Formats: sequence, structure tokens, C-alpha cells
Amino acid sequence: MDRIDDGKHLAEGSQVVKCDICGQVLNRSYVKAHKRLSHKTGHSTSLVGDKASVVDVVVELYQQASAKARKEILRRLTSLSDSVLPHKKVR
Repeated sequence: MDRIDDGKHLAEGSQVVKCDICGQVLNRSYVKAHKRLSHKTGHSTSLVGDKASVVDVVVELYQQASAKARKEILRRLTSLSDSVLPHKKVR
């Protein structure tokens, strides 16, 4: 059995690596899940608690977009709102 610094034993053949974010010692097969669960980053609606926060994130991303990307975003949102809510105006 392989032995790692903290004295824990791992099955033979398993690869021990450190998370490059926090330095935690993990089995290589678990690192991807560990990073996803323990070190969430970026703008995800699952991380944003309420609708107002989601709107803030969308606006922030829109402001960071290029002029070309902004036009595409507006085009897609307009077509989406027309198909989802044809009887309501978007303010």
C-alpha cells in the first residue's frame, strides 16, 4: 500500500495528487469532483440565491461583452422573449 504524508493508507495502484487550489491530498480520480464541489467559481445561477441576483449577473456579463456580442445577446433575448411571451412587452 502507498503511504501519504498524513499517514493514511490508499489501495495499491491509486494515484495520490494535491488539489492545485487548496493543497488537499486526494485520490486522482476524485480531484475533478472535489474542485467542482469545493471550489465553485464563475457566475452560476445555482450559486445565486434570488432572481435579482441573477439579473445582476446577467447585466454584469453583458457589460463585459464586446459590441458584437452585445448585439447577438440582444437579438437572442428579443427572439426568446417574443417566442415565450408573445402577448407581453419587455420593458
